[in-house]
Amino acid sequence: MANQTIDYGRIYTFFGVIGSTLTGIGFTSNLILSYTFLTDKYFRKVTYYLMFICVISDVIANISLFFGYAVLLKQVDHVDVASAICRTVLFIVFTSYGISFMNLALIAVDRYFVVVRPLSLFYRYYKKRFLIFSETCILALGTIINLPGHYKMAAHKKDLRLCDSFNITGMTPVFMIISSTVRFIIPSMTIIICYWRIIIHQRNYVRPGRQTKDQLDIELKKRRHIQALMGISAFNVLNTWPFTAFYIGQAITGKSLYQIRTESSALFVLSLISLSVISNITILNPFIYVKFDRNIRASVLRNKKRIWASLSCSHPHPKIKFIDSSHS
Repeated sequence: MANQTIDYGRIYTFFGVIGSTLTGIGFTSNLILSYTFLTDKYFRKVTYYLMFICVISDVIANISLFFGYAVLLKQVDHVDVASAICRTVLFIVFTSYGISFMNLALIAVDRYFVVVRPLSLFYRYYKKRFLIFSETCILALGTIINLPGHYKMAAHKKDLRLCDSFNITGMTPVFMIISSTVRFIIPSMTIIICYWRIIIHQRNYVRPGRQTKDQLDIELKKRRHIQALMGISAFNVLNTWPFTAFYIGQAITGKSLYQIRTESSALFVLSLISLSVISNITILNPFIYVKFDRNIRASVLRNKKRIWASLSCSHPHPKIKFIDSSHS
């Protein structure tokens, strides 16, 4: 199909309507999950603290996405305003997702030491310092790594609804590849290696002596918790690679989205889909947490029942008065 016959305005509107609707659902879900982490004492553990940071990061990304979809729905007509929103939204989304993804890698490292190397003196003595230092580095690196490439993002003058890199030359491709490596490739490899080592350890490890029923239950809960974290991480890794491959390809070829659109409509639409997927991971994450983690799922259901019960008590059913017909 020729590029001239395609109405890109309808494509943008489609992505804008679907995206803004999903973002509203994701924002509400992330708020519920934040409330769950804050109110349930069970989640005051290292792993869940790190997951809570991911959730807060997703909430911030959801808020910024509302403004991005406003541009797609043609709510902004001035090029400078559209460009400012473009740069701000993509910076926040990429920073947020990078922080969330690197936190998943940090969780994988923590689980590796707890399961595979529980006797490591270094981790036993310096665990708290290590996690605080790592989290500080993640927050700083996740923010700084996006600065060099995103200042060249802007709304295209010929299409204000298209957020594009207007000059992929000089050091810009290098920054794009470095940011992709730091945000996605290194965390992905860390997650894969750590959980692979955990799987091998759990398959080969036989606890000495005879285990009691309580010990077996504890061991089963630990395995289920690891499986939940693996499911969450695998989902994020699989959904990240399409956009990462496209982003690195764009850096190597030096072609902007507008140039790709003029050359191949199919590749342009695929690029929009890959960007939508990585953006909507912040929307899907709360459902993935609830799906794979039984503790989160149980706590969310308890909160739901508690809120429903409080609403029922605050709005009692009106009493029906019967009129005695003998007095009428």
